Amino acid sequence: MEIMHRIKMLTVMAVNETGRTLRSSKIYILGLYLIVVYSLVIEPLKNCSGLMDSKISYLEIFCSLNNSSVVFLVMPLAFMIIISDFPKDDGIGVFYQMRCSRSEWITGQLFFCIIVSILMIFFNLMASIVMIGSCGEFSVDFSYAVTHYVTVYPEKSRDYVVDLVPGRLYNQLKLTKAFWLSAGFVFLYFLILSTIQLFFYLINKKNIGILINVMLIGVGCILNSFETKLRWLFPMSHTIPSAHFQEYIREEIFPIYGSLLYLGAMYVLLIVACFAVRKKKQLF
Repeated sequence: MEIMHRIKMLTVMAVNETGRTLRSSKIYILGLYLIVVYSLVIEPLKNCSGLMDSKISYLEIFCSLNNSSVVFLVMPLAFMIIISDFPKDDGIGVFYQMRCSRSEWITGQLFFCIIVSILMIFFNLMASIVMIGSCGEFSVDFSYAVTHYVTVYPEKSRDYVVDLVPGRLYNQLKLTKAFWLSAGFVFLYFLILSTIQLFFYLINKKNIGILINVMLIGVGCILNSFETKLRWLFPMSHTIPSAHFQEYIREEIFPIYGSLLYLGAMYVLLIVACFAVRKKKQLF
């Protein structure tokens, strides 16, 4: 009974923290984020759909959010703005710190990280479905519009839309696998970013944690754009499925399982580090 009571308390803590985040004024950044996504992703794909007289798969749109370097710079930055004041020291947060042990409080915050990461992914999926409107459809295969765009319009081979769902993605992976890899990688990426922030909060260096996250996002995006080998030192390139493959040859530049191990190991190490330094933070 005691264990069930503790689990219930930690769950309530995480849910309440999520509710406070959703009610925060920072959530309005998602409005600006959607404008950017519509301009950079949805509108070009709509134009592509119209030119090719073929609908775009909803899963394909989600994959485009996670495989374009430009868009994938904006998404984690929006996530970081939303959780920029995590963990909170005010209101009910103080109450939970007083009622829980340090380990329980950290576990509750880790639950929150999981919930908010899932919600961000779900928001991206649903928002892309709504914004594409009648130009989209439910399909488990890459659309004719995307896979044959360059074939039909060779003079448009350098168009921006070609990079949204790159050939190295649809030539190497089935859409369902590309979708689940994109969602899984992004989920781990968000968990890493939020847990880094939690760790630096626990050692009383919260602002440094935010700066490190911004650096990881920015430098990772730049290195991935230039496709240097150094990009694999940062989590961003591991999060983009298309970055793992050659354009036409069925050969991996970096193994998918290697990125799963990298991201998973980093997340586990961060969790261990959070519990290791739990006594450094003076909780109420």
